[in-house]
Amino acid sequence: MSEKLVFSKFYNTDQTKNEDKPKFRNRILKYLEDFVQIFYPAETNRLCRSELGITIKQENLGRHRNDIKYCVEETFSVSGISISDILDLITIVYDSILPHRDELSDVHKEKFENYINDINRILKEEAMCYVLNDDGRIRYYPDEEFYKSVKSTLALLNLPKYSDNLKLFNEVLGEIYKNPNKESPIHEFFKCLEIFTLSMNNEKKFTILNDSLIDTLLNKIKEKINSDSSYGNHDKEAAENIRGIFSKWVKMCHKYRHGKAEQVNNSVPPELFNLILSMGISIYRYLLEVDNKYSM
Repeated sequence: MSEKLVFSKFYNTDQTKNEDKPKFRNRILKYLEDFVQIFYPAETNRLCRSELGITIKQENLGRHRNDIKYCVEETFSVSGISISDILDLITIVYDSILPHRDELSDVHKEKFENYINDINRILKEEAMCYVLNDDGRIRYYPDEEFYKSVKSTLALLNLPKYSDNLKLFNEVLGEIYKNPNKESPIHEFFKCLEIFTLSMNNEKKFTILNDSLIDTLLNKIKEKINSDSSYGNHDKEAAENIRGIFSKWVKMCHKYRHGKAEQVNNSVPPELFNLILSMGISIYRYLLEVDNKYSM
């Protein structure tokens, strides 16, 4: 079943700025090395060999045959090891212990039960775009659709003229991954989009993102669309509805922009948080595409 696949087999992966960070690799591998030693390292190694084609290096620590250290960090720190290999390892460690859960001592059982929370804490603190689900599977946060929107937006922002916007957007992504379902990422993303719309419109009378700015900006886009032969009448009519979507998104964000520092860590229901961020990134990507297409 596809939902049981490890990360690299579930996704057709490729590399982006937000997928891989040296500090994350260093931290997660140290955690996994310590974790593997106290459970079933031989089983972890067996699954690594069969699933990844990687053999964990072993070091004999004493005279006894079973007195062996499994060098997880050293094995997964060599050149050629991809971030997806490390993410797969997280699942393999989980899978190597799960069948033996009932055999664990109370201390080890508690440590295993904390595994998912520990991994997710590291993912959040290092601002990675992944989450470890309750079944031990690593997936993109919050879902693949969101990730694809992020990817396509990053691709557009990679143009030299958007270098400042790219830096700001990556900071926003870090906030999203560190503080999911909180008000602060909504604050930061609103600022990010506000800065871009103000620069795109380039009129000094506007200083904030509001309905007046939206109307002015979309009217300029409408002029470009009306002279674009690739737009039919239905396309032009459909584009008119962007105005309402954009305006309603701004109003949603305003519900979380209180201006009080103590409120930035207030919780937002996950389904609403994901909707606001997904809508915002879609709007941002659309504006980037239009700006690039029409040189606005």
